[in-house]
Amino acid sequence: MGTVEEDSARRTLLTVAVRDYGDGDAEFTAGIDEQLSVVADWWCAPGAPEPFTHVPAPELRERYDVERFLHESEVRETPGRALVVFITGHGQLGASRTHFLQLPRTEPRRQLATAIRTSEIVAAALDSRAEHVLVVINTCYAAGIAEELEKLHQEILPSRRTGGSLDVVATCAHDQLVQVRQFPSVMRRVLERLRTTAQITTPWLSVAHLMTEFESELGTDTERRKHRLKRVLDGGGQTALTPCLPNPGYRPVRELVGPARRQVATPADEVDHWLDRASGRPQETDPGWYFSGREGLGRAVTAFLGRPRGVLLLTGTAGSGKSAVLARAVTLSDPLFRDDPRYGRALRSAAPETVPPEGSVTAAVLARHRTASDVLGDLLRALELPPRPAGPTDDPVELRRAQLLAHLDEPGDPVTLVLDGLDESVEPFRVVRDVLAPLTAHCGAAPALPGQRRPERQRSLRLLIGVRSSRPR
Repeated sequence: MGTVEEDSARRTLLTVAVRDYGDGDAEFTAGIDEQLSVVADWWCAPGAPEPFTHVPAPELRERYDVERFLHESEVRETPGRALVVFITGHGQLGASRTHFLQLPRTEPRRQLATAIRTSEIVAAALDSRAEHVLVVINTCYAAGIAEELEKLHQEILPSRRTGGSLDVVATCAHDQLVQVRQFPSVMRRVLERLRTTAQITTPWLSVAHLMTEFESELGTDTERRKHRLKRVLDGGGQTALTPCLPNPGYRPVRELVGPARRQVATPADEVDHWLDRASGRPQETDPGWYFSGREGLGRAVTAFLGRPRGVLLLTGTAGSGKSAVLARAVTLSDPLFRDDPRYGRALRSAAPETVPPEGSVTAAVLARHRTASDVLGDLLRALELPPRPAGPTDDPVELRRAQLLAHLDEPGDPVTLVLDGLDESVEPFRVVRDVLAPLTAHCGAAPALPGQRRPERQRSLRLLIGVRSSRPR
């Protein structure tokens, strides 16, 4: 049993593969092995920033072997940030349109007794304790599971369905036979493209990214394009990035600030660019600065960060520079950045009234493409508070909000939380209602309830929020 922090950060890959049906089909077995190889290379690559722990199923001969694996691997109780399940082997649609994973000892006329319903494996993952789940089914007729999953999905608590992402992808249509070596061949090319030329810089991908890259590798041939990936269960939307899909081409950049502020801080390459080029320095010895203009906004933000509590909403149209203003404040407040000798002269040359106090930003996160649960999880991690694992009956938003509020209720130094990209959240209204609104009691923006006094020793809070306005102001 790991610690709460280890459990909340765990990333697990389960592979359920039937390799050998005892029919002497060496080509099929080799194809399954190729599939497992490319899946392991993607999710468990050595040296990956956040590798997955691989839990492979043992040899599967009969239904009991699968049931025992689900039990012994504790898939239904698997905690953590991400759970990926890869299912491969022969598949069959029964008379009731039930999808079965075939096993070497399956009797064709006794599917219910001797095969395993694929939905049992999928449901065990979907209703686990992992925050984000991705299941990939690579069998014949795989998309035929859609009707079953639609019904089973309704049995999962709404809080779990909306708190993370639950996605299921199939490689074959409901009436299509699997080509055992095509999937690993295409996935290998997708993997190499993402590692080399795709130029996707985020640490994670969306399911739409995977499907688009896979389809691109199939080319324009009509027959090959029949093998596009099918999204059987959409739990995260088209643009939402998921920790279940690590980007093989992601390269961590040089970090200027501590982990608590990295999501919003100015990237190192932009700092260097502005320092070298945009400041108009005639020569390198000129201290210059990477950010110019918007001095009034800089002074306003800096003044706000000097107050004990409050809420400041920074708005602007797309491209107006509001995120740059926030990034500058977050970056300049960071102790690591301020101690970096490369930026000492530039820091000293900046107008003092536009430089926030050191440490005045406690945590800064991006809401872009994130759910309310994700935003709360990022805030907790930035405050070095591992999010408590949510059980099947827990609402992750309620659980994490209570954890954050409990921290703010404790005695301690003032806390400043910066949230940018509010309008680009997957759930902007829920972020406002269930994340930000409850925090305002600590900001002095909302009075205590009648008959109640604000605790004298609880932490005061500053909220600095960036949101895009719909029209110029």
